[in-house]
Amino acid sequence: KPLFDAIVANPPFSLRWEPTDALADDVRFKSHGLAPKSAADFAFLLHGFHYLKDEGVMAIILPHGVLFRGNAEGLIRRNLVQHGYTVRGHD
Repeated sequence: KPLFDAIVANPPFSLRWEPTDALADDVRFKSHGLAPKSAADFAFLLHGFHYLKDEGVMAIILPHGVLFRGNAEGLIRRNLVQHGYTVRGHD
């Protein structure tokens, strides 16, 4: 797979999507979790991480809800922190 030094993304906010059971086992998502049907925001984020080099940088614009929504998104946030991902907001 190609890996990138930098990724810049501005995906559609809170896009509804139809994740399948097969996506739950997809290498992009299975270590962190699958975004809920109501908002694919974390699916875009995890897809970007999958193609980012270990020392790469990603800038992605997401709605502020990704910081506060619970359930599946809360689990994804916790998994990202436990795996050592660093998140910085805008200054």
